[in-house]
Amino acid sequence: MGHVCCARVADYAAALSRGNTYEVLDGNERNLKIRTEEGRVRWFPRTCFVPVDTPLWYLVDFRIGADVDAEPCAETEVTVVLQQGESEPVHSETRWCYFVTPEYLRLRFEEQALSSQPILPVQLGLNGMVLPVLNHSNIAQALRYLEMQDQLSVCTKPL
Repeated sequence: MGHVCCARVADYAAALSRGNTYEVLDGNERNLKIRTEEGRVRWFPRTCFVPVDTPLWYLVDFRIGADVDAEPCAETEVTVVLQQGESEPVHSETRWCYFVTPEYLRLRFEEQALSSQPILPVQLGLNGMVLPVLNHSNIAQALRYLEMQDQLSVCTKPL
């Protein structure tokens, strides 16, 4: 039946590795039957896979706008460098996203409540994400998670 490349590990990080090629043993419109690295045969959602020749985006580097480890902050911008293709880079791109804390959102709503203006929703869009605490480790973990789910190019905006 051919081969596919894992683009998104979803909830299957123990069984699938992003970027690896897998032999398709069987399939239907929703799922593919794959042999994992451990030799186990399992069904996985088709959405985890792309054709073998599809270049994937990989996180190469990121820069946090604020010194989040030196001083607590409630919001910061992050510039990420993505590379399409892992061993043989096809394309590189600098992109942008931002992170806020629940505390930042709470303060925004409190400011609105104290003013005479109507309370409006805070729109984070695809490029905004919420973390409980902003520090280098949490932001790195969030970016790696998005990479493993093949969402980095979706959740960041080209500069």
